[in-house]
Amino acid sequence: HRLIDSDTLELTGRLAAPPNAKARLELRRDGDAATTLSYPLTPADGGAPGDFRATVALADLRAAEREDSTWELWVRPGGGPLPLRLPDTAPAGTWPLGDREVVLLGDRNGNASLAERAPRPVVTGAEWGTGAMLRLEGRLHEGLTLTELTLQSRTGSERFGSVECSGDRFEATLDVGGIESLAGRRPLAKG
Repeated sequence: HRLIDSDTLELTGRLAAPPNAKARLELRRDGDAATTLSYPLTPADGGAPGDFRATVALADLRAAEREDSTWELWVRPGGGPLPLRLPDTAPAGTWPLGDREVVLLGDRNGNASLAERAPRPVVTGAEWGTGAMLRLEGRLHEGLTLTELTLQSRTGSERFGSVECSGDRFEATLDVGGIESLAGRRPLAKG
């Protein structure tokens, strides 16, 4: 996947056989087959026989009512639809769309989707510092400011002790060995 100009996303992949003339990439909004966008699959230049490419205009994904939306990705190589898989090794993709963003995501089953949503910070690195200090670094969407970062789990949340921003980058640190609680300072709980 890559942005080929400021508003067109190119998605590539591999089918078991070369795509036929009717092969399509389908995007289904929030799992609703009634709201479907369709784009031709074409053979990828210089690739293996089953390699394909499809281009998607990012503006097509914009939700008219300005709510976040998710588009499941399906391929129709010539027969029924098959979910497009996103390999674990695929790099993350995030592209600006005006004051929104489009993100390539994989679900727990490895199926690919595109999310059109309000911009969010993206963690690009994590490392342990001295003691039990967790340091995160990442990037911000243009115009997005970050004043705090919260670590959430099913059982609660913790605010990172410090957040520093510089341009489109941020750094945050959290002492996971000393979280304040009613029982005093405790290590961050599992989960």
